[in-house]
Amino acid sequence: MGFLRGSVKELREAVAVDPKLNVLIVHGWGDLSCPFMASVLIADQMPIMGNQSRVRVREYPGGHMFYSRGPSQLALRSDAVKMYAEH
Repeated sequence: MGFLRGSVKELREAVAVDPKLNVLIVHGWGDLSCPFMASVLIADQMPIMGNQSRVRVREYPGGHMFYSRGPSQLALRSDAVKMYAEH
């Protein structure tokens, strides 16, 4: 997989090495600097290693700093707590 560079390669390796690792990738709907569709494609192209939901992408109302909005912050917290509870 020499064509992969940077964090995608490391993410794939980490998920392969640690079967208990869960990843939550988060974005704001209006984030122009980190478009969520790239993360969706990366997560969708991860090799299947056990439970496919180990790498998840979630989007929340807001921009790059969506977590500064109360409802988005609560939704992010809920998703993170859920992920930890499943571990």
